[in-house]
Amino acid sequence: MVPKMSSAGKRGCVFFTVIAAFFVLSCNGKSGASQDAPEPENQTVSVQSELIQESSITKYLLANGNVEAKNTVDVFPSVQGKVIRAYKELGSAVQQGEAIASVDPSTPGNFFLPSTVLSPISGNIISVPLKTGTQVTAASVIATVGDLSGLKIRTQIPERYYALLKNGLKADFYAEAYPGEIFHAEVSEVSPVIDSVSRTSEVILSVSKSSARITAGMFVKIKLYLYSKEAVLTVPESAVIARGEEKIVYVLQENTARVRTVSAGIASDGRVEITSGIAGGERVITDGIDSLVEGSAVLDISEDAE
Repeated sequence: MVPKMSSAGKRGCVFFTVIAAFFVLSCNGKSGASQDAPEPENQTVSVQSELIQESSITKYLLANGNVEAKNTVDVFPSVQGKVIRAYKELGSAVQQGEAIASVDPSTPGNFFLPSTVLSPISGNIISVPLKTGTQVTAASVIATVGDLSGLKIRTQIPERYYALLKNGLKADFYAEAYPGEIFHAEVSEVSPVIDSVSRTSEVILSVSKSSARITAGMFVKIKLYLYSKEAVLTVPESAVIARGEEKIVYVLQENTARVRTVSAGIASDGRVEITSGIAGGERVITDGIDSLVEGSAVLDISEDAE
């Protein structure tokens, strides 16, 4: 005789059966969804591109410097004593043989006539280190006279550029006294040695005669042009991507992004010389490259896009 199942047992059996059925249906549904779901579409990426063509590119470096008179002379007294009078102030014009100061060589119990200190050259007083009342010797600098008709800029250039430095290199420079204005200079002297402490070479630039408002003592910022290359292919720096030791760009071909491995040359003002990997007349993608892979469908929204 089969024992009858209690009401509680029947309810438990039904609950278990429902749960089991739900689990089976869920598994089958997931399996079916994974089999029937369509593959994601290849989305079109909006990009901007640039026509690759020949242009020039210039390598330059930036440095700081100080403006000095080309010809400067320190003026010394001929006797020991006390400065009793200064005839010229800082910046004053002076002629050769003109009095700059007087020194009294008198000592207690001994009276001597004052000794006049004369300028050995014509120019301007560019330094007055000693004031009236100062005790001096024959080795003391009374003043420095500079010929401001010719100016130079003294600067220090890092050792890594030494092989590129030579007389005749052109430079632009900027002075804080004249914001936004560009002045011109040219390398006239390159030190034959490298400073072993700073690892720099001293370079002298002659200031152009057209830069008449520049004067000795000014601090300037220099843009020194090292060399130029003509008729080379260049692209924006933002278009070049580093992948390990390789550099790549994306080239636009029939609304498709294609990867090209390239070799880069010099970089200047946001552009990079490309020595191999691309050809003139192609279009390199310059914006939107973060979303690209090889073969990505693209829409070129550049103003000059065909």
